[in-house]
Amino acid sequence: MNAPTSQAIPWRQRAPFGYRTQRMLHYTEHATRHSYRQAFLPHNRRVLRRQIVTGGFAWLLAVGLGLTTSARAATINFIDGVFNNADWTGTKIADTTAGASAAFIALQQPAGGNPTFYRQTTHSWGLGGLRVAHLRNIGGMPFTYNPSSSGAITSLDYGYDLIYQMGPPGGAVAYSLLLRQGGKYYAPVVDNIFANSWTSFTHLGLTSSNFYELLTPGLGINILSNPDFSATGSLIEFGYQSANSQATTHVFTKVSGIDNFRMRMQTVPEPEAVISIAVGVIVMGGFAVWKTRQMRPRVSPEAVGLGGIG
Repeated sequence: MNAPTSQAIPWRQRAPFGYRTQRMLHYTEHATRHSYRQAFLPHNRRVLRRQIVTGGFAWLLAVGLGLTTSARAATINFIDGVFNNADWTGTKIADTTAGASAAFIALQQPAGGNPTFYRQTTHSWGLGGLRVAHLRNIGGMPFTYNPSSSGAITSLDYGYDLIYQMGPPGGAVAYSLLLRQGGKYYAPVVDNIFANSWTSFTHLGLTSSNFYELLTPGLGINILSNPDFSATGSLIEFGYQSANSQATTHVFTKVSGIDNFRMRMQTVPEPEAVISIAVGVIVMGGFAVWKTRQMRPRVSPEAVGLGGIG
């Protein structure tokens, strides 16, 4: 048997690429032979393939979780601090006065808001009450959302600034967020504005159970009927309501204002979006695994002088 030598392996005999090529620069011929023999034994080749596949799918899982997590919590904001008349509609949806004689006016005001533009509403009514729906469902950016095509709503925040400008001392006007879905109106508990100065109201973390159906033509409510925020829910239009009522025959007129309307929704992407993300991640992960396996060192014993030792 010939004794191993410490002569370096000729350049032409080195593996063309791979991390094992670097090791050949630092080890003797005997050490190199031993290393490559161990690496390319059948059971070690199986281990190498398993490590590549396991590592590739670990990367796939990490990327998939990151993408689906970021997609899971989409945020949508609706904001209006100008209230262009062309963007809003006002509709009397309830009037219990004699002959349904209550009236309202809602118009943009260019000054006096918080700080400038705002929307001013005037209510005039006698015995009974009225409820007015103000929806931004027209104009350049309607405040609408369709859960069935864009994903379920998980929670909703809203707020606005209100002022009571004119009316009987101690009087108030009621406001709240308003939703219309499937021809029905829904609202949460109202905010009453008493102060003759701009006052901010904010509500956080509302779900569909916080909204109840407004029964029309009267002023009743159905707390057991709620909007559908799920992925099967139909189109929802957003806005606000203003309302007043009284138990005397005297005709009242109250003037109030709203500014800085703001609403934020947390939503879940539609199922089609989640499936698309998952398919994309699987394709990327599979390609990465295939590419890693293609780049694995393929070195024969003859290429690195690993012939039998005589």
